[in-house]
Amino acid sequence: MLLVFAWSRSFPLSLAALALLGFADATWGTMRNAIAQLAAEDAYRGRVMSLIVIVSRGLTNASQLQTGIATALVGAPGAATIGALVVAAVVGAVAARAERLRHFTAPSPRPIAQAAEAGGES
Repeated sequence: MLLVFAWSRSFPLSLAALALLGFADATWGTMRNAIAQLAAEDAYRGRVMSLIVIVSRGLTNASQLQTGIATALVGAPGAATIGALVVAAVVGAVAARAERLRHFTAPSPRPIAQAAEAGGES
């Protein structure tokens, strides 16, 4: 959809592409947070989620420099195309290499008493 947006000259098509990108981003964010919370030990869950927030929100601002440079060099459609290709390559590489992530299943819930000992609800 980022490629469609990059090369679209139609406002309705661009709007639809951005809507689908937003939906995909929200879906990915929800899955990322759920997997991190399920995979992290209770004692480390807050630290793990803090790191995710730092990376997902903090590094977004750092990428604006790269985006500005790419836009100056190859124009906005070219910069968006490069960005889309980089994202596709990273997702493809992770999908090919991270079988455990592709087949992620949530661990079995712990008994209430064990959660209370770890500092969870009583």
